[in-house]
Amino acid sequence: MKKTNLLFFCLLLCTLVCAQSIHLPVAKFQTGDNLAWKEPAFNDSNWKELKTDYIWDTQGYSNYDGFAWYRIHFQLSPEILRDSYLKESLLFNLAKIDDADEAYLNGKLIGKTGSFPSDEGGYESKWSQQRNYLVRVDDPAVYWNKENVLAIRVYDANQSGGMFGEIPNISVIDLIDQLFLSMNIEKTGKAKTCCVTLKNTAKQAQKGKLQVQIIDLENNAVLSDVSKKVNIKASGELIQSIAYPNTNRRMKISITYRDDQTG
Repeated sequence: MKKTNLLFFCLLLCTLVCAQSIHLPVAKFQTGDNLAWKEPAFNDSNWKELKTDYIWDTQGYSNYDGFAWYRIHFQLSPEILRDSYLKESLLFNLAKIDDADEAYLNGKLIGKTGSFPSDEGGYESKWSQQRNYLVRVDDPAVYWNKENVLAIRVYDANQSGGMFGEIPNISVIDLIDQLFLSMNIEKTGKAKTCCVTLKNTAKQAQKGKLQVQIIDLENNAVLSDVSKKVNIKASGELIQSIAYPNTNRRMKISITYRDDQTG
């Protein structure tokens, strides 16, 4: 939401993905550092259980700095692939982690963000960066119809530490996840133009319905209502431009894209 020169712009993107997801609200937790803790066979039964969407400082480890590990046990059923068109990759969304991390799935490194003091080049904090790690569904590290262990090695240099922001989850990457929407406003004399860009990073085309509404909020008047079927080429983009009067009145621009496959 942005307010400029008494104009009010509202950008709404509806991308409702039907694929199932697995939520990971709790984890086994232990301070210290031992690479043996990444192995699925390791016995963590005596570790403390923490919530994964709150820093460890609020859960009994106030002011702890240094290394610590989370271990999350979960089941993977092929049902998670049911509503996905692609059925290619699992997305491990681990929210945010303060400061740096390495994530292991059943002992295999699947992603890292930031760097530890022992790494070449030294410590680098990435506490505000979202952790999204991709693993192919046919990777040997993915155990279907049996228990999996996601082990997360974390280093915190100071102040708050650990996982936070939202409950981590696992989902299947679909075509809609590879479509990005952006908008900018261009001024040309007595008119303005709303330019909507749909960028497709997938290797196949995507189809859906794009609707752009421009509403004069002060007069409660719809200045433009464009609704059309669109086809965005593989690794391509589509630009839709809508002109409207250049006034100082408050405007609302609502942009909705609905994917044909997921609805």
